[in-house]
Amino acid sequence: MKLISKLVPAVCLLIIAGCSGGDAEKIETAVFSGKVTLDGQPLEKGVIQFHPGNDASGQPLRGKRTEATINAGQYQLSSDQGAVVGENIVMISATKVVGKEMADGEEIDKVEQYLPAIYNSETTLSVNVTPEDQEHNFELKSK
Repeated sequence: MKLISKLVPAVCLLIIAGCSGGDAEKIETAVFSGKVTLDGQPLEKGVIQFHPGNDASGQPLRGKRTEATINAGQYQLSSDQGAVVGENIVMISATKVVGKEMADGEEIDKVEQYLPAIYNSETTLSVNVTPEDQEHNFELKSK
C-alpha cells in the first residue's frame, strides 16, 4: 500500500509534465500593407481579412485569421498580427447606410454590404503570403 501511495503522485506529475507541451509552436507570419480599389477608385472604408488556407499537401495551415481596416483605399496589417505565411483566403467587406431601423427600442442605422459576394461571403480571392512580402493590392469590380 505504501508503494502505491508513493507511485500515484509520481505518475500524476509525469502525466502533467507530458501534457504541458513545452515550447509553443511558432507560426510564421508576415506583415504587409496594400491598396484596395473598387472600379479603379480607392475603397473609402471597409475591412480586409486574411484566413489561413491549405498547404501544398492540402492540409489546413495552422494560425488565426487576421484583419485590417481599409481607409481611403489603404490597409496595413499591424506588427503584432501578421497574416500566416502560405496560402490565405481573402475577404473584403464594405457597408453603407441604407436607412434606419429599430433595435431594442432604439433607432439605429441600417447598413448593407455593397461589395459583390465574390469578395466576402462567397470569396474567390486568395493570396500566397511570403515572409518577404511588403504589399498586396486588390482591384475589385462592382459588376
